[in-house]
Amino acid sequence: ECTNNPGWMIVNCCQSCEEKEGYGHLIDSEVRCTRERLNATQAAFDAGSLDDLFTKWATEDKFQQYEPSVISSPGKTHGAEHDGPWILTFDSFIDDEEIEALLKGAEYGGFERSTDQGKVVASSGEKEKVISTSRTSS
Repeated sequence: ECTNNPGWMIVNCCQSCEEKEGYGHLIDSEVRCTRERLNATQAAFDAGSLDDLFTKWATEDKFQQYEPSVISSPGKTHGAEHDGPWILTFDSFIDDEEIEALLKGAEYGGFERSTDQGKVVASSGEKEKVISTSRTSS
């Protein structure tokens, strides 16, 4: 299974993968999660493109229906309260009826709390799952 499903097996059953395939060194995220291994050798955004995106959100007419509010921006531009990284909210992005529909869908869809990796269970070599305090998922 280590070669058929390496992403899951290396993280969750590393001891088994070490014995069968010699993949134990990949339990170290500094080794496993390099840009090359993740096929992420190019930057996700070009220099300045995020600034352009936030500027569009803050200024273009088509986004005004969502009531953008600039909390912080580089150089304290676009009515920002603070000079710093971009922090922008859309105060009317979603209405109460849409929120209710999403919550109802979550009930029916079986949303669950996300988990993180805990300590290694000595008997199996797997890592225990712990409820995440910082992630959400479905």
